[in-house]
Amino acid sequence: ISIENSVLKINGAPVKLKGVNRHSMTTDGFAESVDLMKKDLGLFRKYNVNAVRTSHYPPHPLFAKLCDEYGIYVLEEADIETHGLETIHYYGDPRHFDDFANNPLYKDVYLHRQERMYERDKNRTSVIMWSLGNEAGWGENFKAASEYLHAADSRPVHYEGNTTRMLPETEWRDPEYMDVASMMYASVETCKKKISAGIGKPFMLCEYTHAMGNSCGDAKEYWDYIYGEKTFLGAFVWEWCCHTVKTDDGRFLFGGDFNEKEPCSRYDGKFCVDGLVDTDRRIHPSLYEIGQIYAPVDVEQTAEGFRVINRYDFIPLDKISLKCRYEINGKTEKTEEYSLLGIKPKESREFKINFKKSGYSAIIFEFFNESEKVATRQIVLSGDYPVEEKTGEADVKREKRTFVARGKGYKAIVGKDGMIESVKLGGGDEEIMVAPMNFSLYREPIDNDLPYLEEWQRLRLAFVRSHADEITCDGNKVFVKGKIVADIVEPLYDFELRYEFCDDAIGVSMTAKKREWVTNPARFGLKFTLPEKFDECEYFGRGDVENYPDRKFGLAVSHYKNKVSEMNFMYLKPQDCGERCDCRKVSLCSQDKAFSVVSGKDFCFQATPYDIGDYRKHDYMMEKNTGKTMLFLDAKTTGVGSAACGAPLAERYEVRDDEIKMSFDIVLA
Repeated sequence: ISIENSVLKINGAPVKLKGVNRHSMTTDGFAESVDLMKKDLGLFRKYNVNAVRTSHYPPHPLFAKLCDEYGIYVLEEADIETHGLETIHYYGDPRHFDDFANNPLYKDVYLHRQERMYERDKNRTSVIMWSLGNEAGWGENFKAASEYLHAADSRPVHYEGNTTRMLPETEWRDPEYMDVASMMYASVETCKKKISAGIGKPFMLCEYTHAMGNSCGDAKEYWDYIYGEKTFLGAFVWEWCCHTVKTDDGRFLFGGDFNEKEPCSRYDGKFCVDGLVDTDRRIHPSLYEIGQIYAPVDVEQTAEGFRVINRYDFIPLDKISLKCRYEINGKTEKTEEYSLLGIKPKESREFKINFKKSGYSAIIFEFFNESEKVATRQIVLSGDYPVEEKTGEADVKREKRTFVARGKGYKAIVGKDGMIESVKLGGGDEEIMVAPMNFSLYREPIDNDLPYLEEWQRLRLAFVRSHADEITCDGNKVFVKGKIVADIVEPLYDFELRYEFCDDAIGVSMTAKKREWVTNPARFGLKFTLPEKFDECEYFGRGDVENYPDRKFGLAVSHYKNKVSEMNFMYLKPQDCGERCDCRKVSLCSQDKAFSVVSGKDFCFQATPYDIGDYRKHDYMMEKNTGKTMLFLDAKTTGVGSAACGAPLAERYEVRDDEIKMSFDIVLA
């Protein structure tokens, strides 16, 4: 292990640490088993994790041995953290954060814990770096600890605590005591400033992309920079596994569920439910994203075809096979395999294809290591999607304060608020609208929406509705001018809505202009409430795993089919889930009926049994049968980021547009 020109090398080769932070946690008793440790390491390999930080203490004595066996780099950490000194004893005053680290009474304790860690695991090949501890300030005791490890061993020493959030972005404290410069939860821009300041050491994030709940929307941006910056060593997701207690009847409990008296434990609440996997190792959608970002292969389009990039640090792609699916609007027209033999580590190979003459709309690349898929990539060749022309004109008449449209197979009613309030199929007997169509500007808050909640409550987004100022009719077209309103506050948007009622479809187009006092709602779109029996979902869009504007890497746009109940990941702390991006068509089907939305432009959608207000504190409190199927159609939706304990969500993933347009056809069959 060496450091040359601020680059960490192993056996002479630069490496990237694609890491996670791991606490010991189990549902099977007071101590984790060997089988559970092996399961974690197997999942590391499956999802392309190559490094683990043993937060925040040395691991189970067998864990590092197993890391030798599985080939996982270990950043082993000493059992020192004094976070409570600042947050509890001194009521958040950061000036006292260094008190223990500078108190000579504790020097022997600091040194003893380094010695115990080092002596036990000094012969483990997997341990490539030592960490002095976590979030314990900085001072003379840590300097002595660093001197001890440097005298005992040649491996690099790490500690994030010699940089703090109180320091300017380009400054460090006593950097000579560390071999690796480290931060946690810094934005990409802050990382760039730190590196450009010229610290002269490898740089890494010992914690980033806080994985609490529906999260990790910012991870790819970090790795776009990490792969391009030689001195950026890597990053470790916070964190691998949720901390919950599983009861005998299968419920998972977290902070606040145990009649705690101490605020410091009671208020931790969901902040311990912050893993890429649940305590029983159920996989979160965010782990799929991390696995795709950490993958050993990548693809980029070139002028004459595509290039396959080898992200391995040491080995060629000889054991990786590539299968390509050539598709037209989600239908596979041709499959082809390509040999990756001889593509050396950190090198690439170009494959020439005349895309212009191919006629395909997309190519999906699937990489396999034997039978295990390690990555999926896609090149979209055409953004066109066929939308059938609507035919015929439905009969539209005014009836009191409503407009009633009668097509060949349906009857629809536009209510006095300008919203479609009823759709009946067949002979006009079967109602498929459990509730009227309405605007949708809110979502059940995800954990990372914490910075927005006060603002969203001020805007009263959960309670918006349509107020029509004017409704007119011209032939088979109905025009609505109105405002999006909520009680107590002034209007949020002015909108114009146009319906075109045809024999076989309803065309909907809308333009909405935001009022000046409105900032960024959670989403902008419309929602439909259908009967529960519309529980089959077919769609042409991105991915068979939930995805959001900032978390959709490695998911292909194609044709998918699934049960509505299986499209929503039920987080232990229930929250918004199940979004699908970059869609052109979605159909909700019962046995013999279908409600479809088709558009020539991308939209997002969410098909779920749950409306806003149906969510509860725990997953086991959620109703199993709600009696409805919700379809949220979003012109735009907010990303997930990791802002609850990370960098703020980038503005490009917020809904800040002054004007939003949306158009689609409702096809009834």
